[in-house]
Amino acid sequence: MAWFDLNPTNLSGLLFKMKFKVIATNISASTSTSVGWDLVTPGNCEYADANADIISNTQFVGGAVTLQSAATITASPVSNLTVPRNAPVTISVSATNAQAYQWQRLIGTVWTNLSNGAGVSGANSASLAIASADQSYNNSYFRAVITGCSNPVVSGVCSLRVRYGVSDRISYQAVVRNSAGELVRNQAVGVRTALTRDSIGGATVYSETHALTTNANGLVSFEFGAGLVATGTMLGLDWSDGPYFIRTEVDLNGSTNYQFLGGQQLLSVPFALYAATAGSVASGSGLRTASGISGSSGLPASGAPGAMAYWNGTEWLMIPPGTNGQPLVFCNGVPTWGACPTTGASSPAR
Repeated sequence: MAWFDLNPTNLSGLLFKMKFKVIATNISASTSTSVGWDLVTPGNCEYADANADIISNTQFVGGAVTLQSAATITASPVSNLTVPRNAPVTISVSATNAQAYQWQRLIGTVWTNLSNGAGVSGANSASLAIASADQSYNNSYFRAVITGCSNPVVSGVCSLRVRYGVSDRISYQAVVRNSAGELVRNQAVGVRTALTRDSIGGATVYSETHALTTNANGLVSFEFGAGLVATGTMLGLDWSDGPYFIRTEVDLNGSTNYQFLGGQQLLSVPFALYAATAGSVASGSGLRTASGISGSSGLPASGAPGAMAYWNGTEWLMIPPGTNGQPLVFCNGVPTWGACPTTGASSPAR
């Protein structure tokens, strides 16, 4: 690359030089070298005036140099998006005078550029596509950086939540006090909560952070499970493998220098969350075989509508459908439509 001292060109009163690229390779001092317009480099806006100062908002397309307005976002991504687990997701942004797009995901506290692959596409377009949003995407944050012929512009943030059945949040409140025991009223604070096993200081199973503001009584209220994920996941958590505790830490300056605030044991199992992992009766997964192993093994194939299966002590047997109003009775361990059959008795001899 080189700037060549050509005759200056006047564009809206600005004098500038144009950027060229060398076409030939293996150049020596005695070699005649051709030059051409740099039509390849995306977003090439580096046109300079006679003092070699970059001229902002210039665009070179198809051999023509024009003034261009800076990129402007006309529609940011939706701010909050909730999808079922493993559903496809598309996050879009709209902008004028855009020359390049770069989608980013917040990893910890760092915005990291995304690339195509591993179920992600459109990382450099106006629409980011995730083929299947599993639980690793829960509580994720995305944004787009858009480049034009001036400084890049950044879109608003899209918060993505992945729903996996029952609610995965726990309502939580805490009272914030300073080192003197005084209530911290109407103040922005940073909060980190952690789910720990066996004790408040036990192994951290899951943790997240929140940026909150105390009320007039020094109280913060939030949903545990809806914050910015720091470590771990609550997906598939075995709530019976407890006891579990919630530990709360706070930074009174609203930053991330957390100090221990308190904690408490979850005295009752969050049954709704446990139910999400308990066996479903659908497809026979809640039934038990003679060996006591849960599963549908040995069940007869589905018959006509209304057919039923029963266990005779050795195997599953099918009962055909009855008729409207017909009673089902239990005869010698066998469900039977109608009445139990009678056994004829011979009359005594006279």
